[in-house]
Amino acid sequence: MRRPATTYNAAFPFFVRDDFMKKLFLFIALTFCAIGVSHAQNLAPAPAVAATAATLPPIPKPACTKPDFPGRLATDSQMRAFNKDIKAYLECMKQYATEQGAVAKSHTDAANAAIDEYNAYVKELQALKDEAAK
Repeated sequence: MRRPATTYNAAFPFFVRDDFMKKLFLFIALTFCAIGVSHAQNLAPAPAVAATAATLPPIPKPACTKPDFPGRLATDSQMRAFNKDIKAYLECMKQYATEQGAVAKSHTDAANAAIDEYNAYVKELQALKDEAAK
């Protein structure tokens, strides 16, 4: 008799399709643990993070005004005005999304640069450690 396609296992707090998926998940989890342990041996204590989510400035909401729908009994002129307002609202939201995307990209680029700098430093330390072991 075949098991159902989706079963719930209390050991894994999510739905798993079959034994292969369990084994794959376990392999990936153990691999990341092993990598973390091997890297943790070479790391100095991490400095405290300067800005946490609680101290970051709030993200401004879009200043776009939603047009009021005139209803199904609206006149043609009211519908034209609504269509014009909805296009303006769309353009305003697109502009807001573009601005926020640019801010997010600059933050992502800064974070990636910090990660690259750290990785280069760890490689340098590893090279010094390897050289000293010779």
